[in-house]
Amino acid sequence: MRIFFDFSSLKDLIKKIEIKQKKYNNVRVIMPQIATLLYKSVMDNFNKQGTDEKSWQPLSEITIRKRRKGKGKGSIKILMDTGTLRRSIFPVAKEKEALVYTNLNYAPTHQFGLNKTVKGRKITIPARPFLHLRREYKERIIELLQNYFKKDN
Repeated sequence: MRIFFDFSSLKDLIKKIEIKQKKYNNVRVIMPQIATLLYKSVMDNFNKQGTDEKSWQPLSEITIRKRRKGKGKGSIKILMDTGTLRRSIFPVAKEKEALVYTNLNYAPTHQFGLNKTVKGRKITIPARPFLHLRREYKERIIELLQNYFKKDN
């Protein structure tokens, strides 16, 4: 006894699967948009002086007095004494990834914080996570991806 299967009715399904597979393998076209959204999220963290989950710890009085730009009187925006850290952040889009980065050696200190003793003096810099994806941007990225994979079924 032989059983024959007719797969001709599956041609449409196979074609749709092939189209989807090409889309999954060609996400580089939406990576620049995602990188831009990541960048905007980080800039919002600077503008709003914290993440959507938690405001950054205020500057200490000593830090405010030592500010170069304000010479003790000017802007007391957190992580923005000279603006170098903020200006060092760039969006990057690659074939299958999107990211933001900074190459400043002191960026991790501000992102993660620091507790250290130098010459008997305790130095504490609180964590102020600026490389944080805000909820609204996460939702926009998800929507962008969903729309990308929905079109041209």
